Amino acid sequence: MKKITIIRQIVVLGMWLSIAFSTQAQVTINKAEMTSSTINGIAYLLMENIPLVQNGEVSFTSFDQDLTTMLRPDLFDNISGTTARFIGQSRNWRAFYNTVNRFMYIQTYNSEDDLLWYAGLGGGFPLPPYAATSDWFATEPHGYFSFKQTGTNVYELLIYLNTNMAFQVYRKVAWGTVVAPLTSLTPSLLKVEANNDAVPGPAFIPGVYNLKVNVEAKTVELIPYNTATDSHTNRVFQENPSVCYVNKQIVVKGLDSEELGSSVYIIDMQGKIQQRQTINKIPETTIDHAYLVDGLYIVRIEGKRSVTLKLRKG
Repeated sequence: MKKITIIRQIVVLGMWLSIAFSTQAQVTINKAEMTSSTINGIAYLLMENIPLVQNGEVSFTSFDQDLTTMLRPDLFDNISGTTARFIGQSRNWRAFYNTVNRFMYIQTYNSEDDLLWYAGLGGGFPLPPYAATSDWFATEPHGYFSFKQTGTNVYELLIYLNTNMAFQVYRKVAWGTVVAPLTSLTPSLLKVEANNDAVPGPAFIPGVYNLKVNVEAKTVELIPYNTATDSHTNRVFQENPSVCYVNKQIVVKGLDSEELGSSVYIIDMQGKIQQRQTINKIPETTIDHAYLVDGLYIVRIEGKRSVTLKLRKG
């Protein structure tokens, strides 16, 4: 009888802890309460040990910008005003706010084993203005990225990639924890060289991608991030945009009424932004670009939804 009573107490305690963890108060990240830190000459604001809960609401206070311009869409959705729903794993996270590019880098702790990290060249935050900031040595928060676990042994990361892309994935930010040898499931976009570096395939173009890794099967997959669903509100758009070059103008068609005020970026194959324009007319808008030289370009729409299009001139 005593043994049964102890077991019941343990079960009840476990249920109580589970309920307490899942119903905890809203987490607040207050810019005014973050600690100033300079890493390799870059000014960050830092908050440690943030108990983020999957599908829990997070409040961001004292930030003078739209949250959709500073949060990773694969970690946060349902953004409304100063709040967003966290869709990563329930655990303690760190928040680094880069005061230069004004992105919030939400990172896990390197001391935990059930994680995956991106390290290498050619990767950056998946929001405009797109820039590759990653490095091999994880010398600052924008130099490496935490994946999000989406299934058993499966990890995914939304990331901007350019033509200088060369990376490997690690269970920890340490050389001996590399996942190898990798096999690419999308060799036209991503190929793996003999030294296990993942590099651009023949059909790769700069843009935002969902990088998917199975650490048990040691497979890697690169999926273009071009959705007709608003990642922040889950709103479904009725038409997919298209782009063409007519009479020395770029014409973007199929725009939704809620895309008024969104940004269109024209990016060359070296990843350089040639022009940025705000959408002020629907269902199509024109961009005067008479000096555009012949070649292949990326047209990126950022706002209520993220869309990547290819444009060929000449």
